[in-house]
Amino acid sequence: MRRVRRIPIARIEEFARLAPVATHLVVDVDGTLLPFDRVRASQEAVGRLRDLVGAHRPHTVCVATNARGKVRLSAEYEGIPVTYVTRARKPWTRRRRLDAPCEASAAACLRAVVGDQVLTDGLLALRLDAVFIHVTSPGAHEPPGSRLMRLVGRLLIPFLFRREAG
Repeated sequence: MRRVRRIPIARIEEFARLAPVATHLVVDVDGTLLPFDRVRASQEAVGRLRDLVGAHRPHTVCVATNARGKVRLSAEYEGIPVTYVTRARKPWTRRRRLDAPCEASAAACLRAVVGDQVLTDGLLALRLDAVFIHVTSPGAHEPPGSRLMRLVGRLLIPFLFRREAG
């Protein structure tokens, strides 16, 4: 199995500083764009999404959640289309549901999945051959099921992702 690059960051605000430039972003909501106790705070999510888009200016952005989704983020930010997919079924979602195909050569196409869970977002990054930007601090009020998934996901990190030198 091919391993993909994993970049751990403590909080989503570190994305602009540490993440590689990506042409296509897939961004998780719960525990990533928003802490679990504020998943309905759409203005906060929109602000963080604008920061992500402004930092790297990707071609497309898809905000994806496995939940039914209470925050609507479909829009266009600075000319960059943003789609919102609820009940995304990560990591089994098909690529065409999450982003537009690369118009440039395959070498110029770089996808990145930004999320907090190895078992959903990390495996999706592996399936899409994308960089996994792993938000490692879920914040307050993480539900027990999410906490359990996080612990199991930690065990899989060495098997799924490349070890970075240094």
